[in-house]
Amino acid sequence: EVVSQDLSDRMLELCRTHLARRHLDSSGVRAGGVDDIPERDFFDAAIALDVIEHIDDDVGALRRLRDALKPTGTLIVSVPAISRLYGPKDVEVGHYRRYDKATLLDALNRAGFESEMCRYWNLIGVPAVWLSVRRGERLDEGFRYSRSPGKRALNAALRGWLRRVEGPIAPPIGLTLLATATPR
Repeated sequence: EVVSQDLSDRMLELCRTHLARRHLDSSGVRAGGVDDIPERDFFDAAIALDVIEHIDDDVGALRRLRDALKPTGTLIVSVPAISRLYGPKDVEVGHYRRYDKATLLDALNRAGFESEMCRYWNLIGVPAVWLSVRRGERLDEGFRYSRSPGKRALNAALRGWLRRVEGPIAPPIGLTLLATATPR
């Protein structure tokens, strides 16, 4: 059983459309935030990708995710990394914070999790974001979603870099932190 929950009607509709195209059940797609998860000790895994940075009380949100997990469950979380890169784009998209490894691990610990893995991802994007923050500008990432041949080639090269270079090694820094954790 898979449950997909989001506050965005647009994201929910995209999820339902994606599932329908594959003839998969979409009855588990529901509206709501972390506070609205009714299940307790229920899920084998909870995946929160780019979620907790949007919540003022991130530790409280992580606790609610922990409560929804079975005692043997696993949390997978991704967050924007490098607190010093907090800038105009973060404000625009509603981020309360960016994380450093220590701050994410501390939040997980205070929420009652034992961290299993925590690593940076997307080293290659750090210089562009650093430069945009230094200039006080919002980095336009529209190129990532373009369908032009040049943009598709760039995205393919980035995917190759991430898969072949950053996948096997854990870079010392990156734009994203990925972590897995289990309830204590």
